[in-house]
Amino acid sequence: MKSKFKKGVLRFVIINVVIFTIVLAVIPAFIMKKMLNEKVVYTKVWTPEEYGVEKADTLYLKSSDDYTVEVFSVEADNPKCAIICLTGMHNPSVSIYYGHAKMFFDKSYSSFLTEVRGHGGSDGYRICAGYQEWRDVEAVTNYIKSQPQYRDVPIVVMGISMGGVVAINSIGQNDDIDALISISAYSSWEDIFCDNMANSAPSFLVSMERPFVNLVSMFKYGVNSWTVRPKTLIKELDGRPALMMHTKEDSQVGYSNFERIINNAPKGVETYVRDGNKHFFATDFANPQCDTVYCDRVNGFINRVVTGHTMNYIGLSHINTTIPQ
Repeated sequence: MKSKFKKGVLRFVIINVVIFTIVLAVIPAFIMKKMLNEKVVYTKVWTPEEYGVEKADTLYLKSSDDYTVEVFSVEADNPKCAIICLTGMHNPSVSIYYGHAKMFFDKSYSSFLTEVRGHGGSDGYRICAGYQEWRDVEAVTNYIKSQPQYRDVPIVVMGISMGGVVAINSIGQNDDIDALISISAYSSWEDIFCDNMANSAPSFLVSMERPFVNLVSMFKYGVNSWTVRPKTLIKELDGRPALMMHTKEDSQVGYSNFERIINNAPKGVETYVRDGNKHFFATDFANPQCDTVYCDRVNGFINRVVTGHTMNYIGLSHINTTIPQ
């Protein structure tokens, strides 16, 4: 009788553990399907004419896994730098960077506004949360490197929100990128997923959910989700300059994400932190000239990258791009 009772209890426990495990796996799979299994079509698209950009082209480049990537290019005649621009998960269109492109063009910097897979005119019908889009950036760097006017010109990758994630993941896996600007990036997909979950679920459940978020991501995107993430790949800068920005009360990507990335970053990474809840950081991201402090910080960083790259090329000592905080 006791033996039957013990077996019954054990069976009951095993069944409930299995059910609970299935539920833990189903939660991220369901939410990620709802959030990410879609083609992003924009209701608002900015045009180069709005910013006085007289020369703009549209490129269609192939990634190494055969996705066609839409890129809006604004190229200087004698470029000193090439800047790859990336934007967020669901919005806005990367065309919001035309204001930046005009500002960069006036300094003889070329811009490549890149719609990653699943967005705008690029191939793909799902959002990859930062796991696979580095291949789209690689397609752009391959194009830049193939053009004679960009010989010995530094490449900077610049992204905001999920674009910041893609920027970090790209420089961590692509030696052709010389510098990084990342704004309001999340430290990993499981971090931002669980940060949001913590608003309505007990902490013990959130902690138990973390490995399942990674497992679902691994099967969904075919990558090692424990390593393809900003807080890990930021370690791969290998001396390349980086500028990281975040606002302290960001309600979309909490400041703790910034702290996680910086805690893993090599020494010498520049940081620019502002008070307030401004996910897109600048006063008006579409019109960066309205925020002179932001513009000065971005342009100053790129100028140091260009100067340092030139000095390295002609055999002089490396310039230190760190600004004391």
